[in-house]
Amino acid sequence: MDGYGLNSTQLEGGPPYETALVGESLAGHPFHGKLGPHQSIRITTGAAVPAGVDAVVPQEDCETDGKRVTIRVDVREGANIRRRGNDIAAGAQLLAAGHQLGPFDIAWLAATGVDSVRVRARPRVAYFSTGDELRDAPATLTPGAIYDSNRQVLSELLKPLPVRTSNLGILPDEPAAIEAALASAADDHDLLLTTGGGVCGHCRLPERRRHEARQPDAVAPEPETGQTAGFR
Repeated sequence: MDGYGLNSTQLEGGPPYETALVGESLAGHPFHGKLGPHQSIRITTGAAVPAGVDAVVPQEDCETDGKRVTIRVDVREGANIRRRGNDIAAGAQLLAAGHQLGPFDIAWLAATGVDSVRVRARPRVAYFSTGDELRDAPATLTPGAIYDSNRQVLSELLKPLPVRTSNLGILPDEPAAIEAALASAADDHDLLLTTGGGVCGHCRLPERRRHEARQPDAVAPEPETGQTAGFR
């Protein structure tokens, strides 16, 4: 608020009021004097409010010749002043633990003088499909083959989440290949998502290999039902 700061308790009667202009308070350059009776200072947006000033009158409601200020409106105590601690009180919580930081949260921390906080890394999620019948578009389909769509769904579902993802592609229905992929992915991922091989017992290779290898938590949605075939 660009205007004029004064002590409203010193004003008598009704507007217009006349005050002597004795200085200014600019953003980064505060006024160090002390206001006397019927005095005012020019004050700009973001400037510190000096002691003795309890109201700021917008410049649009004032006239000045550089020495005196005429105030044409009523003035109420506290007008156009943000008190110290108005944004947040001393000792109040800035952000709760577990809160996902966004651009305005970073600005909020910076505005309160915080330059670093302890954070948790985004979970690392790997996902892949299994099935000898699967192909990636736009490959030519051979007899008995279909395009893999489940992995595309997983990719889109994960995009809005605060996670880091790895698309591990399509694995064949071979126990050794699946076991190797699970073991490798478990080394540097927190969560493994598999799709495929979740219906007939002898074909449930991802779930079987996960339990045999005692891998970390993994979820294996069944493509036919969308239900979870394995979870620990």
